[in-house]
Amino acid sequence: MTPPQPPASQPAPEQHQASRLKAHHPTGRCPFDHGDLGFLHTERRRREGLPEPASTRPVRLLRRHGGVGAVVTANTGFFREQEAPAVLKHGILRRYPVVFASAAGGNASRVVLLDGYAGRGKYEDGSPGSPMLLLGAASKTGSFRTVECVFVERDRANFTVLSEVVQSHGAGLSCCALQGDLSSHLASILTSASDAALFAFLDPFGTALNYDELTKQILGRPTRPPTEVLLHLSVNAIRRISGLLRARREELSDAERKTIERVDRFLGGEWWQPIALEANDEPGVATKIAERVVQEYCRRVGTDTASGSFAFPVRDRPGLAPEYFLVLFTRHPYAIWRFNDALSLANVEWQEAWRGKANAKEAAKVAAKVAKQRAVEAEQGLMYLFDDFEVASAAPVAVTHEPFDEAAEAVRWVAVIKQNLTVLFRKGVPFKLMNNTGAVYGEVLGEAREKHVAQALKNLHALGISEDTGVGKGIHNRVLRPGQNALTT
Repeated sequence: MTPPQPPASQPAPEQHQASRLKAHHPTGRCPFDHGDLGFLHTERRRREGLPEPASTRPVRLLRRHGGVGAVVTANTGFFREQEAPAVLKHGILRRYPVVFASAAGGNASRVVLLDGYAGRGKYEDGSPGSPMLLLGAASKTGSFRTVECVFVERDRANFTVLSEVVQSHGAGLSCCALQGDLSSHLASILTSASDAALFAFLDPFGTALNYDELTKQILGRPTRPPTEVLLHLSVNAIRRISGLLRARREELSDAERKTIERVDRFLGGEWWQPIALEANDEPGVATKIAERVVQEYCRRVGTDTASGSFAFPVRDRPGLAPEYFLVLFTRHPYAIWRFNDALSLANVEWQEAWRGKANAKEAAKVAAKVAKQRAVEAEQGLMYLFDDFEVASAAPVAVTHEPFDEAAEAVRWVAVIKQNLTVLFRKGVPFKLMNNTGAVYGEVLGEAREKHVAQALKNLHALGISEDTGVGKGIHNRVLRPGQNALTT
């Protein structure tokens, strides 16, 4: 996992001059769209005494004629059911936007949660997708924050399902769905959200916004109200495109050249190409090259926007190469500290999910082997007295992954954190936890969370290494001082 990078010390970007549209237009138009595209829940309009739109429906659906056509992708089956990586991602989205709205909303008149590649909003089995999770965050914080959700989806078929999801799950909330490409809506969204704290979730199937759109428009907003971006960076895509560049550099087709140019725009130039050309066909090398590209991309974005970053790999299961990285860009150390808490809790769910998936696959393999074995034996004239009693050889046994034991893992986590904190205390300099997230957690970053840090502090206080007892709330922001034994043990 890439250690969290603290925000760079640079002058704050200039204030935006454009004034935003009114959040609740009396015509019922989506306030984040300048072209009558999408729909807006009107519950808040009624509460504020504004006139209703002409339609008597609580949700008004507005579609642009002749808009972007349906896009066929290789991810047609993506929305059938959640795989283990999606469990981790959605575990974060179920928690962190609530933290963002609660904290950042105190510095702004309202909070906007943007899902720039929203998809259908749910899986075929009914499991929530990212839009439903963001709506859930808005609902949880709606009693003390003004939260608005914006969903953008390019594919028409997906947008139709998304519209139904937002209508059914967004009742009483201020939410807006836009059909089309995020780039075409970005200016109007940012204008309307100019006085709002903004959390943007960018999770495309391919490349996301161009580099300048991300760095100059979204992360180039003023430091206040706060802006944060959670971005999907596909290791698989970078690995494949790097392989294409190596194999066909001098004879790229027009389509392949356009693909390379699109990656250039996304990553902010051709700087990644020499790195990609260093790869070879040895196992694991292409993945390491892709991870280097991700790391350098995060560094460049951080430098250009005075942002810190927290990049973590998302895998199908432990030991496998990452499929992608999710990267949080933020200017606030507190955000990185709290994001790690959300990741830790989501990681527990991921640990349980991949074990369940793996066990189910093993069971299916065993069932197939048993069925094949019985078919062969039936052809040979072997019979069973009872269906579950085998006269022939025993069936193969499934490999079982034991349930995730968080309590056992927590013992190791606390021990690692205790050692890391001891190193910090022995420097003899007071420090805050949230300014040293990477150093505090070390190898258990993304696994352990604040309660494990508190336990480590309690243990160190008992040894006289920490003055702080580790008891009480707000330890992330307390100034921790070495105890009397910090420099002598």
